[in-house]
Amino acid sequence: MVPADDPLPSADVVEIEHLYPRYCHAVDAGDGQAFAALFAADGVLDVAGTRHSGTAALAEFALSVPLALPGIRHTASNVVIGTSEGGAMGTADLIVQVVGPDGPTMITSGRYTDLIVQIDGAWRFATRTFTPDA
Repeated sequence: MVPADDPLPSADVVEIEHLYPRYCHAVDAGDGQAFAALFAADGVLDVAGTRHSGTAALAEFALSVPLALPGIRHTASNVVIGTSEGGAMGTADLIVQVVGPDGPTMITSGRYTDLIVQIDGAWRFATRTFTPDA
C-alpha cells in the first residue's frame, strides 16, 4: 500500500515524520509508557501477524523487546506520508540490528504500513503493521 499523494499541511507532515524515530527510540529503550503514547488508546501493532492492541499491551510489548534482545536497534527509513480517509497513511522500511561486542548484526528487515490519526491535535498510530522481508 502506497500513501496517496494528496498533500497534508507541512506542520502535520513534520509531526508525523517525528513519530517514526520516536517509535524506534522508545521500543529500543523498553520505554513502554513513551511507546504506547505514540498510539491511539485503541491502537494496534501487528508484527508479522502477532497483534498487540491497546495501551497496556503496547507498553508491555515495548518493555519486553530489549529484555529479549539486549542491544536492539530499530532503524526506519524511506518514510512516505500521504492522506487517507480520517487521517494519514505512512510507510517506512525497517532494519533491526542487535549491537554487540563485535558490532551490529542485522536480525530482520521489512516494511511498516501505518494508519495515523490526529487525536486532540497530536498525530498517533492507529494501526501499524510490520511485514518482514521474505
